[in-house]
Parts: sequence; structure tokens; C-alpha cells
Amino acid sequence: MYYEDKEMAQLSMGTSGAISYTDVLNDLVYERTVREEYPLPAPLLTAEIAAAQYEFTNLASHTMVQPEYKEEYIKSLNEVQERLSALFVQNAQIVTSNNLIRTAVDDKYLQDINDCRAASATQGEALCICIDYQLRLTEWWMLPDNGLSANQKIIVSAWRLDMMSIPTTHPVVLDALARYNYLVENKPNYQINWGQ
Repeated sequence: MYYEDKEMAQLSMGTSGAISYTDVLNDLVYERTVREEYPLPAPLLTAEIAAAQYEFTNLASHTMVQPEYKEEYIKSLNEVQERLSALFVQNAQIVTSNNLIRTAVDDKYLQDINDCRAASATQGEALCICIDYQLRLTEWWMLPDNGLSANQKIIVSAWRLDMMSIPTTHPVVLDALARYNYLVENKPNYQINWGQ
């Protein structure tokens, strides 16, 4: 059982009702819902931008071979500056596209989580785990020499029978959960009293 180790640890500490339906449901949902891997992002134009910046800086500071005429020089500067501007725009578009792809993967993952959490099968299984846990916590009630009175044994037997029958007597998960919560809140509070 998925919660066996956790249950055994709680049983050994003597706690009762230590797990909640919401916790169990969330654990099942996150165990079953897998986020797709992000696709490899489109590469950025970092090297191209750096090269164009280098070319522009050196051309502007006259450390590169300059065209013979001032008009050609100004034209060369403008061409490099336009190329640099276009590279910045393309780079920003790549960043936006990469972010949108990652956001789409995240949005699908969140939708899958919500769908799994809302599924009757997942909710029903989470409830069955909680019921099983409550029944395991109260197994000692059924031992012959547990120190309970005859009247107490009738009460605990009826409580356990009611808890066991929830899935069949309440086929709608919300009704079953309401009954489960009622039984947990009204659980007999008997302690082991060996040999009395």
C-alpha cells in the first residue's frame, strides 16, 4: 500500500487520524501527474550580437580599416548598427518564443494536475486509502482481551462496519467523503486497557 510506511510510523507513535484526505489526494495526484520535459530552447544570437557590437565599436573608434571616403564610412556604421538592431529584435523574439514554449508545458502540467485531482477514480482511491488507514488504526478494537466493555465493543464494531461500508453505501465520492469525515470526527475515543 502506498501509505504503508507512513501509517506504520504513525501507528507506532500512537497517533490517530494523522493523515488527511487532502494530503492523500495530493500525494496521489503528484505521483501520477508527470510534467513533460521542456524542449531544447532555440539558441540565442549571443555570438552574432557580440561580433556585431565588436565591429561597430572598432569601426566607430577608428581601430578598424575604414572606408576611404566619409560617406562610405557613415554608410558602413549605419549598416552595422542596423544589423545590430535587427539581431537584438531577433534575439528578443527567440527569448519570447522559448518562454512561451516553457509556459505551454507548465500550463499543461497544471491542467493535468487539476484533471487528475478532479477525477472520481483518484478521489475514490484517496478515500479508500484513508478508510484503510482508519481501519488499521482501530484493529486493536477487535482483539478479544482489549479491555473494552460489551457495550463499547458494540459501538466500535458498528463504527468499523460503517467505515468499511462507505464505498458501497455512498457511491458518489463527495457523499462518501462527507460520511468519512463524519465518522472520523465522531470516532470512539477508547484506549487500550490490557487485562482489566
